[in-house]
Amino acid sequence: MISLSALSKRFPTKGNSIEREFAVDEISLDVPEGQFVTLLGPSGCGKTTTLRMIAGLERPTGGRISIDDETVYSQSSGHFVPAHARPIGMVFQSYAIWPHMTVLGNVAYPLMIRRGTKKAHAKEKAMEVLELVGLSALADRPAPDLSGGQQQRVALARALVREPRVLLLDEPLSNLDAGLRDQMGVQLRSVQRRLGITTVFVTHDQGEALAMSDLIVVMRDGKIVERGTPRDIYSSPKDAFTAGFMGVCNIVQGIVETIDRAAATVGSPLGPLSAPCGVELRTGDAVDVYLHPESLKLRATRPDSTAWRGVVKAVVYRGEHTDYAVQTGQQTMKVRLYRGSHLFEIEDEVWVTPLDGGALLVRSELVETNVSAALTA
Repeated sequence: MISLSALSKRFPTKGNSIEREFAVDEISLDVPEGQFVTLLGPSGCGKTTTLRMIAGLERPTGGRISIDDETVYSQSSGHFVPAHARPIGMVFQSYAIWPHMTVLGNVAYPLMIRRGTKKAHAKEKAMEVLELVGLSALADRPAPDLSGGQQQRVALARALVREPRVLLLDEPLSNLDAGLRDQMGVQLRSVQRRLGITTVFVTHDQGEALAMSDLIVVMRDGKIVERGTPRDIYSSPKDAFTAGFMGVCNIVQGIVETIDRAAATVGSPLGPLSAPCGVELRTGDAVDVYLHPESLKLRATRPDSTAWRGVVKAVVYRGEHTDYAVQTGQQTMKVRLYRGSHLFEIEDEVWVTPLDGGALLVRSELVETNVSAALTA
């Protein structure tokens, strides 16, 4: 449905109108029809600029964009289709609700300004979409009188009323409180599934991306780092940046000692670690072993010879789970225990063990001799 080919956007560097730096650097991406695809990354990674180029709100400086097999931008031919002529609907971070209109007026407006559309038809169509998002009972209410979540749904209805082929969402949940954000995320995904509309969603929130997406595209410094299903991106990232950005905060350096089928044993300062091989490895390779906080267990007594001795240095209670910082040798490990687990206090001596299948190997950029020195020490 959407195809980006070597798409680029350059902006002038500060104080210099000639030199330019890449906000988006020759990215290529295909978005399948009916899929919910999330552009995920930190601030300044180029995700919103990419979305705005798809929408026609930002003119690229290179590459090609096609939507539904129609070229809407081509550097080589100079072709550029403006935003109002593209088959897209867009929801902005600020919602951009017109305060002088009612809910119905906001949603019907895109049809009212379309040449040849009768007023009665526009209102009928707007009411159908308001029914879809659960706001038909508030059609005559002034838009400013709505809550944040309701205004977000008005913006969604207004984007959908033209029956676009593509829905573009620019961090539409970021202005909502945590509980309402989760609720709106569920409703948004439900509407998208019912309509089967191809959707591109921009966020920096890993939880939103994991909960809502068919495909996650991780971006950094204007480039695509990695793409995959939510499960693959979280559990089996291929890139160190992705692993870190998705919340894997425990990294243990080591050297591959043995490889058996798809698993490897890694010698590390904490002791031997076993992990599946997500990349091609040989014995002697330097690797980083990534461990999710929830893939580690804490025990008051040593369960076996492979457990690591540690001391609790910080405890953060978060309701359904408790986060611990545990000093193990020269390294601080983050551990997350869920409700029902034994609770520990600061300065408690504990034993840390990884759960089976909880470790992940990622290629290391370290020089092998440096890792060897760390192991010897």
